[in-house]
Order: sequence, then C-alpha cells, then structure tokens
Amino acid sequence: MKKITRLMTLAVTVFALASCEDVPAPFGTVVPPKTEAGTTDIEPAGSGTAADPFNIAAAIEKCKEIGSTASTDKYYIKGIVVKGGTASGGYGNVSFDMGDTKDATTTFKAFQVAGTDGAKLPDGYTVNAGDEVVVYGPIYNYMGNTPETAGKSAAYIVSINGNKTGEGGGDTPQVGDVTKTVDGTTVTLTDTKATPSANSITVDFNAQGWENAQPVSDLTLEDGTKITFAQGEGTISPKFYAGTKGVRIYAKNTITITSSTKPIAQAVMKCDSYDGVDCVGNSTLTASNRGTTFTIINDHTAPSGGTQLRIQTLTITYAQ
Repeated sequence: MKKITRLMTLAVTVFALASCEDVPAPFGTVVPPKTEAGTTDIEPAGSGTAADPFNIAAAIEKCKEIGSTASTDKYYIKGIVVKGGTASGGYGNVSFDMGDTKDATTTFKAFQVAGTDGAKLPDGYTVNAGDEVVVYGPIYNYMGNTPETAGKSAAYIVSINGNKTGEGGGDTPQVGDVTKTVDGTTVTLTDTKATPSANSITVDFNAQGWENAQPVSDLTLEDGTKITFAQGEGTISPKFYAGTKGVRIYAKNTITITSSTKPIAQAVMKCDSYDGVDCVGNSTLTASNRGTTFTIINDHTAPSGGTQLRIQTLTITYAQ
C-alpha cells in the first residue's frame, strides 16, 4: 500500500510540473522576502524639491527616517533606471527600480507610478534601463526594508530624459495597432499599419544552449535584433525548459523585441501543447508596436495563474 501511495504522489507531482496551466501550489505561493537596502558610496544630496530633487542615496535615507508608513509630504527624486518596467493590466501605472548610476546595486523603487501630472499610462508603456527619471510623490520604507514611493498611482513621473510621459518620455506604444490571431499552437501578432516584407528571421529557443529550468533575459540574434524576456509584474520570471523545447512566459511576463534598424511588422510564435491544452498564453495577452520596438505581455488578472505562453520558435518579420 505504501508503494502504491508513493507512486500516486509522484504521478500527481509530475503532472503539476508539466502542465501549462499555472495552478496555485498546495500551500500557496512562497514569495521571497524583500531584503534590506544596502549602503552606497554616493553621498546623499538634494532637498526633495522640484529645483533640488533628492538623489537616490538621499531618498533612501529619507525613507528610513520616515519609516514604514507613507509620508504625508511629497518629494522629488531623480535617478537612473536600473531595472525597467512596462505598464499593463489597464492600471495606468508602472514600476521600476532607480539608482544613482546605471549599474547601482543600491536602489529605490518607483512603485506603481502614474504618468506626468498623474496621467494614466497606456498598457505597453515602457520605462527602460538607463533612462534618467524624476518622480514625485509620497515615499516610505516598505516593511522597514524597501525604500519606495507609495503605490496605486499616488506618485507620478515628472520627466523621463527631460520629457513628459506624453511628449516623448519613455516608449509609448501605438495603441490598438497590433492584432492577435491564434491557430492551434501558433500565435500571430500583426501590426495593421505596417506592410510585411520578405525579410524575416526565425529563432529556435531549443537551440540556444540553455540549461533546463534556466531563467532567461536577453538574446541577441545574428542580424542584431534583441529579444528581452522580463518578469514584469508577475511573480515568476521567464524560464527555458528542455522538456517543452522552449521558453515559458508566465502571467504578466513581457517580451520586448528591439530591432537595430528595421521596423517590425509581425511576430509569429510556435508554441507547445500539453494534455490537450495549447500553451498559447492568456486570452488577455496583448502586444504593441513602436516601429523598432515590439512588446508582448502575457497579461492576466493576477500576477500568477492563467495559461503559460510556451514559445518554441519565434519568427520576426520586418516591415517594407
């Protein structure tokens, strides 16, 4: 009897790992605790005003002084984006990490910040690593260990690289230009305003030499086009799995395709299927195109769950 029980337990475990439906773990998802912000060699500077914003070191210092309850006062904070983010889910805001340098390890989180003057950001709006950003709003030391802005659009972006969010700051997608069609395990995303050319490139994710269950981030193709996988607002980061011969994109993960020179017209993804389920992402999967930057979001109503997007090959077609 004990042997039969063990075999049944093993079978259930294997099914749970293989399924492309993201189901909750038996005792819930374990979320790693946020870690204590470190120290920095850069001295705190600024007074938190529009004319003299805090640098990141000063913002972190101020958050520690304020404590774990959001401040009633609002402050201006200026820094370089270390880890970018993309607006999704129709919430109109975006989260990203800022440092005093582009490779800083000590960071301040701009959490769920709105567009300039509180404007709602469109889904697909992206703040990129390396951007110089000024944010404004209440701040605090979340859980006593993570300096950040108050969430739910309580703070907003003043400028990105000197521009307002609606005037060239950040990457603003052409909303509604990309259509999605699903045929079995093939997902086709087409920019209706672009004319596809005969020029395309296909990448096989099973031929990249990645280890099983390896987290994936960046891949540069032979023509210079770059594919960036990101966790976005999800709880799990994208990973490669040898058994399904591709990359698994979980809830709210993003894929950004950046062409070095040529505008992108279409992206076609050949996906996996398992146990009768086509792993083509959630029905709320969206895409946007800004010429040479094509962004795909496996959007969902929650940061976990839903249907995985298991991509085996990706064909990128450039515009005429």
